[in-house]
Amino acid sequence: MSTDLAEYYRSRAPEYEVIYFRPDAARLFELEEQARAVRSWLAGRDVLEVAAGTGWWTVHAASVANSITATDINEETLAIAKTKPLEKVNFQIADAFALDQVPGTFNGFLACFWLSHVSRKRLKEFLIGVYNRLEPGSRVFMADNNYDPNLGGRFVQEPGNPDTYRLREDKHGEEHKVLKNYYSREELEDLTQGMDNIQIHMGFHYWWIMYEKPSSNKPA
Repeated sequence: MSTDLAEYYRSRAPEYEVIYFRPDAARLFELEEQARAVRSWLAGRDVLEVAAGTGWWTVHAASVANSITATDINEETLAIAKTKPLEKVNFQIADAFALDQVPGTFNGFLACFWLSHVSRKRLKEFLIGVYNRLEPGSRVFMADNNYDPNLGGRFVQEPGNPDTYRLREDKHGEEHKVLKNYYSREELEDLTQGMDNIQIHMGFHYWWIMYEKPSSNKPA
């Protein structure tokens, strides 16, 4: 059983976007709400995107942003993103925990359906890395799934482990234990403490947060 996220998403790259076409009107409505929020929040920004994957959310941001540096750890997913009619987008292979290695200056940040794959033990490390790459006054947009017991594979909790997982089977029949953490409003409020203009949306299927890095560049 694989627990490697990069390997899992590499194997799923060709069919990943199927999740955005599930025959569920309520889910599709929330995704369109999220897309509108991305476009509104990041308009005119120079955006650093983490876990861009196949570029589904890159497309929405690129329609309004000044520029986007779309990063992912997998060449296979970015290869699909590069086939899309995207302008103002620079694609780069990059580690989300080594954002200091990504060249550029940014006043916007985007990460959709990534935070759930960050171990709680490394969550602070990731958020500090994001904070340190952004200019004062930068806008941040992050979104992810709410917990659904009937979707996403069998839910797994382990004694003494703060992380949770989903057991998922790929098209080859191989089972993967995928890190998948879920967040409450209270936890998201804790994550955004000290930020400006905080907006937290808790839908039925998805949540998203928008906030601004303080104009005074305080240490993370």
